[in-house]
Amino acid sequence: MKKIIVVLLIMSMMALTSNFIYAESTNNESLSKENCLNLKDVIQYNNNSNFGYTENLVSITPNETYTLVMSYDYIGDYMEAVLDSEFEFELQTNNEPFAYSYVDDSDQMLVYTEFVALEDFYIFYIPYLMNKDIANYEIMIYKGNYEDFEGFAPYVGYTFVRDMYAELELDYDALITTEEILSYIDVTNAQGEEISLVTLEDTFSISDKSPGIYQMTLYTVSNSLSKTLHLDIKIIDFTPPQILGENIVYVRYDNKPSIEEMISLYEVTDNVDQLTSQDIQIIDDGGYAENADIGTYEIVLSVEDSSGNKTNKTIAINIEDQAAPVILGPSNLTIYTTDDPYTSSYIIDQFKVSDDYDTDLEITIEEDNYLQNKTEGIYMMTLIAVDQSGNETKVEIKIHVIENAGPTIEINNPIIETTTDEQLSASDIDKYLKNELTQLNSKIKNVNIIYNEYDNHQEQPGSYYVYYDYELDDKIYESRILINVSEENNIFDYWYYIVASIGVAGTIFIAFKKIKK
Repeated sequence: MKKIIVVLLIMSMMALTSNFIYAESTNNESLSKENCLNLKDVIQYNNNSNFGYTENLVSITPNETYTLVMSYDYIGDYMEAVLDSEFEFELQTNNEPFAYSYVDDSDQMLVYTEFVALEDFYIFYIPYLMNKDIANYEIMIYKGNYEDFEGFAPYVGYTFVRDMYAELELDYDALITTEEILSYIDVTNAQGEEISLVTLEDTFSISDKSPGIYQMTLYTVSNSLSKTLHLDIKIIDFTPPQILGENIVYVRYDNKPSIEEMISLYEVTDNVDQLTSQDIQIIDDGGYAENADIGTYEIVLSVEDSSGNKTNKTIAINIEDQAAPVILGPSNLTIYTTDDPYTSSYIIDQFKVSDDYDTDLEITIEEDNYLQNKTEGIYMMTLIAVDQSGNETKVEIKIHVIENAGPTIEINNPIIETTTDEQLSASDIDKYLKNELTQLNSKIKNVNIIYNEYDNHQEQPGSYYVYYDYELDDKIYESRILINVSEENNIFDYWYYIVASIGVAGTIFIAFKKIKK
C-alpha cells in the first residue's frame, strides 16, 4: 500500500491578526528594519491631547542608536505642535527623562529624531493619534540612523515568526510535482487575499528524486513584512526489496548443492537499488549442509536495501533420494536341456545391487517367463530392486536353454585346468575352441562364445562354464567347456617331497661310498 503523504505545513503563511494597529508601507518589499514601537501600549494623556505615553517598556538593544520617524500623513495638521515638542523617555532605573528634538525632512515629507538609550525605556512624551482620519499610522522606532530608513513597517512584536520550518514526506513510489507541493501552501495577507510566493532555493525540482532530503526555501512579503518557509522534502523508500524464487526446493541426495549455489538461482528486485543474489544474507541455515541427510530443512534468507527496508524469505529444502539402485550382472544366462534348471535363488545370486543411500537391498524377480523350463528356447526374466524412497531399477535378462540331446561334437578335452596366476584371456579361450573344433571337423566355422562364466573370476578358484556355438553344414550347434581354476601351488606345499628326496639322495650317496670301499 502506498504511504499517505504527510504534510506538516502551516497553511497560512502571512495572515496577520486584525486586532493590532500597523503602518502600511507603500511598497511590497521586505524591510530589514523592525519597528519596536507598539502603538497598543501608547496611552493618550486625555481625550483632547494628541500626545501619549507608555506604561510598558520598549525593548531595545542598549547603547545603540535608534530613530523615531513619522510621515506627514500621520502628523496631519499638527506639524507645528510636533516640531515644538520633544521626544521624551525615561529609563527603568532612572526617572529623569531624556528629551530629543524633532527634525523636519520636507523633501521626504518625514519628521524624525535620533537617540541612544542605555536600556529598555518608558516613553514619556510622543505624538499620538495626530491624524484621526487615516486608517494606518506611519510611525515607527527602529535601530539605526535616519539615513538607514527604508520605509515604514508595522510593529509585530516578539511573537511574529519570520522563519517557518516544515517537513514534507513523500513516498518514492508516489511522488508529486513541485506545483502540487506548492498547492499545499496557502499564502494570504492580513485581509485574506492571496499573495505571491517566491522560490529562493529548490533542490527538489532539479534532483533525480532518489530517496533523501531536499530543500525548498519559499519567500513572501506583505505590508513590508517578509516570511520565509524552509521546507524539507523527505523522499522515503517505503517499499522493501523482493526475493524471487521457489519457496520449496527439491535436491538429490547424491548431488546436494551448497546453500550459496542455491541462493545464486534467486533474483532480487527493488524499486530503487540494483540488488542481486549476492546481497542476500543467510539468517538461518536450518542445519542444511552438503553432508545433510534426507529430510526437509528450512532456510531463512534476508535482503536489505539502502533505505533500511528488509525482506525475509523462508525456503524449504527437501533432500530426496532420487537415485535408483544399480543392478550389476550378466544380461544372458545359458543352460542345457539336460542340466537341472536354474533356481530363482541361483539366478539372483548372479547379480549384485548397490544404492547411494540404502544398504542391504534385495533383488527380486518381477516377471519370470523361464519358470525352470527345460525346453529349448530363450526365456525373458525381469529382476527388480527398490530402495526405501521408492526408486526402482529393473533389468531384463535372457535365459538361453540349449538343446544338447541331439548329435553334438564334443571337444576331446572339455575341461581346462588353470590357476589364479595362470589367467586365461577371452582371446585365449576363443583360440583354444577354434583349434580344438577344427581338428575334430575341418568344416566347423563361425565359432562364437555365447556366455563366459569365467569372465571376471580369473582370480577366484572355482569351476566356470564357457558356452559357445558353431556352424556345421549350415546348422548351428551349441556346447560348453569347463574351466577349473585352482590356487597357485606354493613351494612349501611340497616340503615333504623335498625332504624325502633329500633323504633318498643321502641314502644313495652313503651306499655308493660303501660300494667303492
